[in-house]
Amino acid sequence: EREWPCWLLAFAVPSAEALAAVSELGLPVVEMGGGVGYWAALLRRRGVAVECFDSAPTEAGGKGGKGGESGNTFHGECPPWGPVQRGSSALLASRRFRR
Repeated sequence: EREWPCWLLAFAVPSAEALAAVSELGLPVVEMGGGVGYWAALLRRRGVAVECFDSAPTEAGGKGGKGGESGNTFHGECPPWGPVQRGSSALLASRRFRR
């Protein structure tokens, strides 16, 4: 079935080349719209400091987010790959992320 991979991986499956390109920059990463945190988890495994955010993150067990008790409606009952914090574009525009 197609739905489960979409919930789990979204629609962007990273290649080794893409992960290497990001990690070779040697910079911390802020991921907004991180969903279940798949990219963030893979980058963390490569030693990249990543802060991952989503407007409706799922929690361990797939609960929370936009669907309330039934889970995030976009990611179904899929649990996160790692820490995904609640955040929006307003957070990204805050002083915390300015250089």
